[in-house]
Amino acid sequence: MKKKNILYAAPIVLVIIFSLINSYFTSGKINKHPKYTTAILVNEYLARRLTTFDYNYSINGIKYTNAVSSNKVEIGEKYLVVYDSLNPKNCALLLIYPIEKDYEPASNGWKYNEVPFKIDTVLIQKYVKNYK
Repeated sequence: MKKKNILYAAPIVLVIIFSLINSYFTSGKINKHPKYTTAILVNEYLARRLTTFDYNYSINGIKYTNAVSSNKVEIGEKYLVVYDSLNPKNCALLLIYPIEKDYEPASNGWKYNEVPFKIDTVLIQKYVKNYK
């Protein structure tokens, strides 16, 4: 009976380990080659008891869509997004930086010193490390 339980639990444990490793490397790459742009929340749906929002952002004319779960945001709101400049699909929506004004980001995003408002890279690195 114990062998059966182990056989059922093994795949679950492997998935959890893989997810943690993947999250670690993903956040490391964002923090290694960060660039910033604005993202807008465009769609809302329920997923696992949380409200999930799709958000869009563009880099070099290419539109990217990702999702974030939160009960504290609304469609149409804009936030700063940090992404891996070598792989723009790899990103984190920074809910700690809502965007009130209409900033026009560079087509290839902003470098840290080009963001038109004050940001804290140490805070962002911690946020990205705990993201997802």
